[in-house]
Amino acid sequence: MKQLDWLIETPFAHRGLHDNREVPENTLLAIREAREQGFGSELDVWLTDDNRLIVHHDPTLKRTCGQKVRTTSIGGLDNYPIMQTQRTIPLLEQILIDTAGRVPLILEIKPTKRIEETCLAVAELLEKYPGHYAIESFQPAIVEWWIQNRPDAVVGQLYSERAWIRWLSGENKMTPKVDFFACPVNQLHRRPFTKMRKAYPTTPIIAWTMRTPKQLAQFMILCDNYIFECVDKNPSYIPLPTCTH
Repeated sequence: MKQLDWLIETPFAHRGLHDNREVPENTLLAIREAREQGFGSELDVWLTDDNRLIVHHDPTLKRTCGQKVRTTSIGGLDNYPIMQTQRTIPLLEQILIDTAGRVPLILEIKPTKRIEETCLAVAELLEKYPGHYAIESFQPAIVEWWIQNRPDAVVGQLYSERAWIRWLSGENKMTPKVDFFACPVNQLHRRPFTKMRKAYPTTPIIAWTMRTPKQLAQFMILCDNYIFECVDKNPSYIPLPTCTH
């Protein structure tokens, strides 16, 4: 039986605790800022064409670095400063070393055609990681790889409106086997979610991304934990949550 208490004990900072001014998302500094406040982080992982695991959200660098370059095809990481700062795209290995198991991490593996290579590279890197981590993805085949090949790992299915349709149609066969569901916060009150909650009442729900006080008041009762962005990024967002540690 997997131990999942850590997954619902304290909220996770979305792409680290960032403001996209001095502290850009998905950087070593953002993950460190969350860690120093006692929070875990949710971050995004790609395998590049030259087989490096990097942490970045978008499929291109246009928004973050102002360059029309595919994320998977980038060369030297120092060539791509993020959000007009001196911070650059980190390797996943750097974040794991810096975090050193002191707070939990949720790793979202981005959709890819290189499922075997990507998942195996992440799994091998995590073998000696001393802390708690969870794997999630929108791509059911990635989730399936982890369930079949790393059964001891904590694995969740990410849902969007399109993914609800896949679940309702029975296309996603992994749903009964995952350890948690990661659901969009503005969908928690809708019928597909309530059907899922009824079908799997003991499976934890992690809501993403909690941003406003209204969302927090309306939806916190419908989930077991949440991934958040706070006033550090936008003054209309929620205050920094109180860490339980």
